Amino acid sequence: MGLKTEILQLWASNSKSYTRPVPTTGMRSRRLVWIAVGIVLCGLAIPWFLWGDGTVVAGLPLWLWWHVGWMVLASAVFWLFATRAWGIGIETDSTSAPTGGETDRRSVRSGGDQP
Repeated sequence: MGLKTEILQLWASNSKSYTRPVPTTGMRSRRLVWIAVGIVLCGLAIPWFLWGDGTVVAGLPLWLWWHVGWMVLASAVFWLFATRAWGIGIETDSTSAPTGGETDRRSVRSGGDQP
């Protein structure tokens, strides 16, 4: 089986993952873990500790290799977050209806004269 076929099968199997409900047990701890992961990813995206280091690997500065690798890691972590934890910390009351000044955007027409 080719790599393209494997990628397409993996994508197809994960394309429905957004419908999977997020368990409510341990929501606070999960939210705190994802917040910590986000802070670490943002904090280390710029390699502060490599400033002033002139090391060159394969013709490019080491800090650039770090940054590219870190962005690949950040993309993988975001994929995990999007497929497994999207919606953590967002509490909604699905039974509430729009009230007062709230309107459904589909019912609002733009201004101007009709042709």
